[in-house]
Amino acid sequence: ISLSKSLKKIAVKYVIIVKTGEQSPDEFAGNLGINIIARNFDTGFINLDENISRKKEPQQLQQKQKQKPKFFKRNTVDTFEFEDLDIRTVSAIILSQDTQNDKALYLEYVDLEIHRANERVFYR
Repeated sequence: ISLSKSLKKIAVKYVIIVKTGEQSPDEFAGNLGINIIARNFDTGFINLDENISRKKEPQQLQQKQKQKPKFFKRNTVDTFEFEDLDIRTVSAIILSQDTQNDKALYLEYVDLEIHRANERVFYR
């Protein structure tokens, strides 16, 4: 269910922190996405990629390498943030990955922070 018109249209900042485990591949070639679920609403599927990453590489370096930045390397922490409408109390998160060469991604944890006006809410 997507956010409805009845929900107050207040934007909040969502911060997702992903810690990969020792069993993860050296480099993960697939994609990882998240959907944050509340009782009656959800954020929809959000790709955890360079568009919302806090790890910004200079554009000249990206052009020189001619490839997207790599995320979810073994035993690392990647942080992403985006703004969306406030869905209030989170009941679940759904992670979805696609993989290449059948390399599975192992996660130690996923932290979710929601930054409201005068409040920060944490989920692990």
